Amino acid sequence: GIKYVFALNAPSESDEKKITSKLLSFTQSFTSTDNIEDFIFEKSDLPYDTIYRPKGFFPSTTGELIFNLDNNKTYGPYKDGDYYKISKLIDKKNNGNVRASHILISFDGAEGFTQIKRTKEEASIEANRILNILNNEPENFSSLALEYSDDIYSKNNGGDLGFFQETSNFLFNSEDFKEFVFGSKIGSIGLVETDFGFHIINIIAKEDLVKVASIAIENLPSDKTYDSIFKLGQDFELALINKTSFDDASKKLKLDVKEFLSVEKLDFDLPSLPNQRSIIQWLFDKDTKVNNFKRFDLSDGGFVVVQLIDKKNKGLKESSQVIADVLPILQKNKKSDLIINRNKGIDNIEDLAKKYNLEINNVDALKRGSSGVIAGVGYEPKIIGVSFSLKQNETSKLFQGENGVYMVNVNKISKSEKPKIFTIYENQTISKLRSKFNFDFIESLKKSSKIVDNRSEHY
Repeated sequence: GIKYVFALNAPSESDEKKITSKLLSFTQSFTSTDNIEDFIFEKSDLPYDTIYRPKGFFPSTTGELIFNLDNNKTYGPYKDGDYYKISKLIDKKNNGNVRASHILISFDGAEGFTQIKRTKEEASIEANRILNILNNEPENFSSLALEYSDDIYSKNNGGDLGFFQETSNFLFNSEDFKEFVFGSKIGSIGLVETDFGFHIINIIAKEDLVKVASIAIENLPSDKTYDSIFKLGQDFELALINKTSFDDASKKLKLDVKEFLSVEKLDFDLPSLPNQRSIIQWLFDKDTKVNNFKRFDLSDGGFVVVQLIDKKNKGLKESSQVIADVLPILQKNKKSDLIINRNKGIDNIEDLAKKYNLEINNVDALKRGSSGVIAGVGYEPKIIGVSFSLKQNETSKLFQGENGVYMVNVNKISKSEKPKIFTIYENQTISKLRSKFNFDFIESLKKSSKIVDNRSEHY
């Protein structure tokens, strides 16, 4: 357990005013110049960015304002990360950024898929089968992607490819894919063939893009600020040497004291202070005793002063050390118990919905043994387990799930049709087992080996 204070070598308010004043002095000439690239090269700490950017690229407070500018008008100064900027709108491209999801059905011989055994004809049949389902049930796109897609990078996100632009080094580099994505309306679902296989594509969203020129000046502390931070660290350390208590010294010098009671031997970071391995090594040095303190210099020119206040032997943690982990679990269980007990008399899903003004969610095509992710709900495997324990038209009692309390009514139970082609299911099973094998193999080696961990002595 430790106490510590720290000060980062950050720019002062006076430093930031000087930077913004400098940027403002450029505004008029920046607005009127015809040679943007040379002007930015001369005045800015960052090069001219020629890429079209979405609104989310800019700081949340300024994106809307920049998008509302007319061409060749400026906005700023504003803060963007480690820089202050003035930005000038050069051009706007409507619907230039698209977000789409896809389900990839690949085949033997498709690019990058040497393990797939289905033929191209079988893949086409399967892709069209899934497309027909989605034409009637588009809300199940995510769950079907999770179950059927051969794209290992997107399937766990429900097939979501995120946002991309037409000029990007696009994932599939296919003109047919791009033509469908950029030429279709939001909500469209269609089938496209590429070198990777058959893609069932869903257009999720589109947004505008802008091309912006910015003059950026890095927000750095002045030498005066650097010197004042250095002196503050010296003064704090001197106070401790002169037997002033850690809390009194911090109060006098207006520094916030932080406590962290769970430092472990292989830790690398402290709260608000990443990359502090040297501090951890000092704390666990056999010569470091309780109440010892030490000052460490930070890479940015700031400092941290740490005092060791407690050491614990190996074994079970005290309740005070685990309360942050245990309390949310206990609270969730208690809330669930309260909700269930208050509604014991309700055994009808419509009555429950009416009492609390809740919407009844309809979920189609739940399958035994699926991943537990349910469209519109999230990861709730218990819903699947409870559903398969009920008869048709039977309603469950209230039960606790991962994210809430649920009541389930089974509308319909359908037996799976015997598939005409078993190769698809064989390949899916092999793929799941193969991806799981490496992890299970390493874990079994760990459990069967006697491991002495000496890492803390070497780094």
